[in-house]
Amino acid sequence: MGIEVHLNLVKKAESLIRTDNRFIGMALGGSWINKQLDEFSDLDIYLIMSDHAVLSIDEKKEILCQYGELLCFYNNANDDNVTVSLFKIEEQLLHVDCKWIYLSGLRKRVENPDIIFEKDGLLSKYMRDFPNEGYEQPNLELSEMRFWTWMHNIFSKIGRGEIIEACSYLCEVRIYCLGPMILYKNKMTARRLRHAEQLPTEELLELKTTFPAECRAESCFNAAMNTIALYLKTRDALASADFKTNFCAEKACLEYAAIIKAICCYRKENS
Repeated sequence: MGIEVHLNLVKKAESLIRTDNRFIGMALGGSWINKQLDEFSDLDIYLIMSDHAVLSIDEKKEILCQYGELLCFYNNANDDNVTVSLFKIEEQLLHVDCKWIYLSGLRKRVENPDIIFEKDGLLSKYMRDFPNEGYEQPNLELSEMRFWTWMHNIFSKIGRGEIIEACSYLCEVRIYCLGPMILYKNKMTARRLRHAEQLPTEELLELKTTFPAECRAESCFNAAMNTIALYLKTRDALASADFKTNFCAEKACLEYAAIIKAICCYRKENS
């Protein structure tokens, strides 16, 4: 295994797109940009269409089938402009996300993709005129509202005995709320939990305590309380002087947690 498969697919895609008048350029994002491509990397390909081009989902699939053996292909659930593909090339599996956009689709972007080819310098000029916005920074006000609502939901699931569901929601809290906050605090890209392994040892160990050791009520409850403790620590470190803490929600949620703990202890004693 290695990155030769990645490089060969990019080369084949470039040669085909260059001769297709429906496209004015091709670029690569993700780990390709920072020269961090490895055998486990996906490929994030920008396919920039000319203004007159209109491609159906079947036509997009037909184009991608030329790149290699296409095992899976579908539209991204959150963005109809993105197709998700799984290729088998030289006995290696390769995940490829393709963003099918017009030039204007580059206006709102989080990165500057590497241009593989372009017609008349159009991509270069457009990206100079419209700088990338970068990944969205955590919104503490919104996080404060979401966090306590989500934690109440988690405690409710624990109280009902839906431990698997509660563990699943804890994962979402880490991905969409706590994780980005911790990464941002450490001057890392606030993108879910990407590269969280590179956090300082102390914070990484704290983050690991938010994962239930077992899929059991007591373990899930402890992980939820550890999640709250780490959230409060991270929130307070990031909060500006004018940030308004939702003390009412925090107090009510912690009181509810105490009730759920009592219920779980009662069940344990009477099981």
